[in-house]
Amino acid sequence: MIDILEKRGTIGAEKREHRFQELDDAHATGGTRRLLAHPAVAWHRWGVLGKMERPRKMDNRFTSLLASWVGTALLAGPASASIIGMTGALVEISPPGSVELGALESNSEIYAFAEMLGLMLEGDLAVDITSPGSYSSADDLTPGFIFPEMPVDVYFLHSDPVGGDTVKLVGSITFDQDILGIIVLSASLDATDFILGFPGTVYPTGLSGRGLDFAGTNFDILTLSEDRRTINVDWRTGFKVDQIRIITAVPGPGGLALLVLAGLVGVRRRRR
Repeated sequence: MIDILEKRGTIGAEKREHRFQELDDAHATGGTRRLLAHPAVAWHRWGVLGKMERPRKMDNRFTSLLASWVGTALLAGPASASIIGMTGALVEISPPGSVELGALESNSEIYAFAEMLGLMLEGDLAVDITSPGSYSSADDLTPGFIFPEMPVDVYFLHSDPVGGDTVKLVGSITFDQDILGIIVLSASLDATDFILGFPGTVYPTGLSGRGLDFAGTNFDILTLSEDRRTINVDWRTGFKVDQIRIITAVPGPGGLALLVLAGLVGVRRRRR
């Protein structure tokens, strides 16, 4: 059983304000937004339906009452999602010392490991994929946010062929909890290495092309199943690594209490 250190992650208020400004700017040129059925994820794509509204601040007394109401459940603490199946090239390992280019190579395996378990998000977490479907182009991506004040688990997939040879690796990974979002672009990985990464692992932050390659003839393919539990990969990795970060829901009383809290907050906002 893999022991994972817990680390509190944060995406500050400035980043949230910056993202809301991006949404406002997009609205000025015609923007759209829609919410997924999953209560922890907001999805947006630019189009014609309008902008995402800034959440209003709650009354402090109301917040305190809700916090007291769910306090007992929160004390139980969140459990953790588990990998319950892998096929093909996928292999689970303990967090390695490094996933930098050349540090963890294989021509036959894609390594999977847990980075954070029961991590409490303190701000909106931007991700590149939020909807089930097959992704083989940057235009297919469904970027959005995972809401704050939610416990999540974070997993990492890594492929790096020996000596820069180009190899094709196919496989799948299945979890016992819903996949809330997937980070697949190099810039998105760079932005979350410190927040979501395992403290003892060195990451290739700033390495160009470390995310999935959606250009050219040897493009990567990723598919998120309709039940949000399985990711299938069809990767062609060459001179650079292929890496993604997976964020899953957390089972247990703590996670349930926070989902209820989020729902009551929504009711409070609608009544204002």
